[in-house]
Amino acid sequence: MRQCQPVVTRRHVWPRAEEVLSDAEIGSLPEPRRMVPFKAVMAICVVLLACALPTRGAYNAVVEWQDAAEQVVRQYNISNQISAKFYALTNIAQYQALLANKAQGNKVNDTAVTAFAAHYILSYYWPYKQNVFDAIIAKQIGSLPASEKLAARTLAQPYAIKLIVSRVNDSTQQWADYQPAPTTNGPVGVYAFTPNQTFVLYPQLANATTIATPKANPPPSQQAGAAFAQYSNADTLAIGPAQTFFSTKLTQYKPLDLNSAEYADNFNTVTSVGSKNSTTRKQNETETAWFWADLDGTSTVNGHYYTIAKSLLPNDTSLLDTAELFARLGSAQFDSNVVGWYVKFYYLFWRPITAIRRGDAKHPADPTWTPLLATPAHPEYPSTHTVTAAASGQVLARWFKTDNVTFTVGSEYAPKKLAPRTYNSFSDAAREVGWSRVYGGIHFPHSGPDGQGVGEKVGETVYDNFPAAVDSIFGTDYAAARAASANSPGPAPNTQAAVGRRHFF
Repeated sequence: MRQCQPVVTRRHVWPRAEEVLSDAEIGSLPEPRRMVPFKAVMAICVVLLACALPTRGAYNAVVEWQDAAEQVVRQYNISNQISAKFYALTNIAQYQALLANKAQGNKVNDTAVTAFAAHYILSYYWPYKQNVFDAIIAKQIGSLPASEKLAARTLAQPYAIKLIVSRVNDSTQQWADYQPAPTTNGPVGVYAFTPNQTFVLYPQLANATTIATPKANPPPSQQAGAAFAQYSNADTLAIGPAQTFFSTKLTQYKPLDLNSAEYADNFNTVTSVGSKNSTTRKQNETETAWFWADLDGTSTVNGHYYTIAKSLLPNDTSLLDTAELFARLGSAQFDSNVVGWYVKFYYLFWRPITAIRRGDAKHPADPTWTPLLATPAHPEYPSTHTVTAAASGQVLARWFKTDNVTFTVGSEYAPKKLAPRTYNSFSDAAREVGWSRVYGGIHFPHSGPDGQGVGEKVGETVYDNFPAAVDSIFGTDYAAARAASANSPGPAPNTQAAVGRRHFF
């Protein structure tokens, strides 16, 4: 375990990039989510391989199982909110089983322990891919003696089972009886259905149980009313109840006053650069919107950051260290979605397409305005894409002991054939993620820096709370094993590795 100093967080104010290229042709809106045929997924993989540079960082059994999970997410178009949960649980089960093995003297084969933990989690949640998971575990441990396989299964599977049981009633399965404001005559500034929208995405996520803390009973949002109270009782994986986290750490973050000059500037900016037919958005800005869109057939924004992590881990990274980083990363991603959803449904701020088409006292309506990207089916503030990116970046910054790590990452959005990009820090990447949503026309500029601030606080808190959170789930105390790991020097980031080379089943 890496005992790293916190990376300082701050309120972000983002300047728009001044050096830009020429206008580019703007693509069509993405189609609704649907299952992607396996051949189509493989076609995307070919493009990824073609666009990426030839080297990568760590590749071991933990990475191989993560790759397998990402492939299922691609094939079945599982959203970033839900994929975060499955990524986190797989990695936590692996980490806990490997840590237990270390605490007991490493008497069991680590690869087998890793395989049995991941195989059980993924087979439980995705039984329709059982044959794929069976093939992976057979390849990894098929040559081991039966006694070693039995020892690994005996050690690993109880942790996977206990983790699954801990999530049986985590509130992500509950129905949240919520309906947004009327589309045409609702109050100004309040979230409403956008054109062609028929449902709200995962309102129950705001009530999701986090990794290690008991539920609280917070007061409901005054704005959202009784419907919000049903799912405002939120605990995250590692940071405690979302309402408590919000009230103690996030009160400085809120949507803009509709009468403020800053909101007017935000309104005009997204109207101009976020339009599908914008004449002011530049080519690199359009590409930025698509680069971070993480649409159907991708591993989502969560997978985007796992790809960064894989590229930066040195080739000789141990299974335990890989599982620990991935578990912290997945936990931060899931918790960032829960906290982001809590804030979204607390403020219920309207989307740009609603604001621009309806207008208000200071802005005339433009009923034909259309964004570059399809508007997501949930409230606008904050940008949870940015919250997740910033939380992920904070975990990576803590692990590698600095935010200033140079890395290269590609985009999985194959139709645009976008070139990989290089960033000089994790915070730079998160900042660009925020602007990508403005260029896509689905967020006001204010939601990006605020989302980055929220995400960094989530990531920092998850990183600090993670050991106790895991022990709380499993009823264990592996402080000695963690201390032994912490006494070894942490790995320097593998900054020579480029991202994009994937291993597929």
